[in-house]
Amino acid sequence: MTKKKRKFFVFARAIFLFFAVLIVAIVVALSKMDMNVLRKNLLEVLRTSTGLQIEIMGDVSWKLSLRPRVTMRNVTVPNVAGAKHKNLLEAETIEVNLDLISLFSNRPTIPRVRVNDAHVYIDKNSKGELILPKIGPDDKSSYTPD
Repeated sequence: MTKKKRKFFVFARAIFLFFAVLIVAIVVALSKMDMNVLRKNLLEVLRTSTGLQIEIMGDVSWKLSLRPRVTMRNVTVPNVAGAKHKNLLEAETIEVNLDLISLFSNRPTIPRVRVNDAHVYIDKNSKGELILPKIGPDDKSSYTPD
């Protein structure tokens, strides 16, 4: 091998090692970071997109990979005023898988949502009609009695 090729390969190896160490450092730093600080942003997105006052009482954990996963513990959705039960939904855990590539677009894709140990309480009014909140962006949950 000529001296120029040898110098090029030494330089290329050094650059490759630098970027490899940089990527490992970023992954380690993200895995050690407390992702509960993103709870406020997550709640804002959930509330805006559904129109429901979703509450996350437990931890929020993130698994960073090619299919990132968000796990929320002790999630509740309050029922509308006038309903018999306090909450419409009580779930032990909700796991949301995300599509990594879509996170860089305007509309992220959620290929899978898994709800574990959930209790859903649907009440009826005196006419026998179901009391359900309106679900949709920026809708206000309300109930008007008979």
